[in-house]
Amino acid sequence: MILIAKILVVDDSILMTSILRNFIHRTDPAIDVIEAHTGEEALGLFEKERPALVFLDIRMPGIDGLEALERLMKLYPLAKIVMCTSVKEDALVARATSAGAVGYILKPFRQEQIEEMVKKNLA
Repeated sequence: MILIAKILVVDDSILMTSILRNFIHRTDPAIDVIEAHTGEEALGLFEKERPALVFLDIRMPGIDGLEALERLMKLYPLAKIVMCTSVKEDALVARATSAGAVGYILKPFRQEQIEEMVKKNLA
């Protein structure tokens, strides 16, 4: 099997990374899904793996998703990062958008949301 793309899924909840992995594989089983559970781990994995797309949780201990987003966009301004959170806060959405996020989705995720983000950003 030839891998067509890598997607990095970052969430401190193993359940959430598992759900995202399953939704992404239902969209396209050939996608290589890489998981991180902290902002620090995400920064290192992005550098090593250079994924085509990142799903990044906002609220995590240590380096949170917004700080990780800002750091990644400084180093990799063409990175495609979708922010994920359980609470829609206008200030967070504005900060994520101004920092370069290509999308914002709310938990609990629906298959259609993930499929739309994957297709839109890997096209």
